[in-house]
Amino acid sequence: MLMGHPPQIIARGRENAPQSYFEGLTPVQVTVVVEELVACDSQVQEALADTLEVVQEIAGDVLV
Repeated sequence: MLMGHPPQIIARGRENAPQSYFEGLTPVQVTVVVEELVACDSQVQEALADTLEVVQEIAGDVLV
């Protein structure tokens, strides 16, 4: 490749394009992945709630 030239674009058919994030996984693997995503999401929600609570406490201390 020469300097200043963009890389060659290689087109591929839609049949080769991934259909979903879970393509190629077994049903058991999909279940495990979904469970992990849900658990992670609930942990994030809990952390955000804790953070909001702390911020509100700090704001209350500052305003008093």
